[in-house]
Amino acid sequence: MAFRFGTRLADRLSGTGENDLFIARGGDDEIETGGGIDVVLAGTGADIITIGSGTSILFAGRGQDADVFRFTEGAAGVTTIVGFQDGIDKIDLSGLGISGLSELVIATQDRASVIVTGGMSIAVTGNSAPLDADDFIFAPRDPRTLDFDINQAAIRIEFGFPPKDVRSDAPVIEITSLMGWDNFNFVEVNERGAPFFTASGDNAAVNLGGAEASFSALDPTFINDAIDDIIDLLPEEFPDGIDLNLDTDFDFLSFRAGGLSEALTLTVTGFDDGAMTGAQVFELGAGEMGEDPFLLDPTIFSSVDKVVFSAAAEAEGDTRFLIDDIVVADDLVEIFDLIPSLPDAVVALLV
Repeated sequence: MAFRFGTRLADRLSGTGENDLFIARGGDDEIETGGGIDVVLAGTGADIITIGSGTSILFAGRGQDADVFRFTEGAAGVTTIVGFQDGIDKIDLSGLGISGLSELVIATQDRASVIVTGGMSIAVTGNSAPLDADDFIFAPRDPRTLDFDINQAAIRIEFGFPPKDVRSDAPVIEITSLMGWDNFNFVEVNERGAPFFTASGDNAAVNLGGAEASFSALDPTFINDAIDDIIDLLPEEFPDGIDLNLDTDFDFLSFRAGGLSEALTLTVTGFDDGAMTGAQVFELGAGEMGEDPFLLDPTIFSSVDKVVFSAAAEAEGDTRFLIDDIVVADDLVEIFDLIPSLPDAVVALLV
């Protein structure tokens, strides 16, 4: 067995095709395992450990320093991560092209999890809670645009068990977006006419009464059950339900918006599991949407499950705004791409 020793500084250590033992000690190290049976003692510091083929046993460092366990393209074999710190350390699967939890099989028992994907398995011990999306770094997901123009249909759902359509003040489920919408109304501009307008197509969303409004991810169990209820009426190419292992978080990328009758200051706030991730402020023109979309800060709006919009006008004026061409990236993109094939008769059943 070959030995690789680090220092208390930031070191770069590489393995061989044989069996290697890495003792990293301190510093923010970069360690690359080889093709044999490798053992890594990460030590202190925020280390990046890159894993390829072979068998690796990795001991994570302690404390608040975040270790990243990075798997390269074509990685295979068996890897064991000992002492993984939930909420601190990360498992980076972006090099494998994996973009979400739905592409993984994760078995959990007590304080250990086993991740299986392709020809590779990863055993993780020490995590105090089951692994979730926040423990991983994924490849960017494909974006989808919510423009409210495909098979327009919306239902109001009272959440509970079983969910029921009550046409009440409960959040709106907009069928073509697979999202929940609170205090938004969907308008077809060519029917309603002035003062409504869109960024593209005939439909947009407007905040009711000028009040705060939001959109959010739906529970995957609810989506799965709703689709299963009508699966026999769908085209054969439509998927047979949705994998319940979906990551319901989404990346909010951009949108277009304009004040209905006045220029507005629009505050957009992201949330994840009830905690605020941050906010961004945009200035809206009056009576139209600008040519360029508003771009969201990825450090705030990556992996959120709810976005809240709040508008302010000068001298307590009209705070209604129209929003269109919302671009998100999430695990529902493959389902969303099949929505144009959803028969009108099936959509009518959901309205």
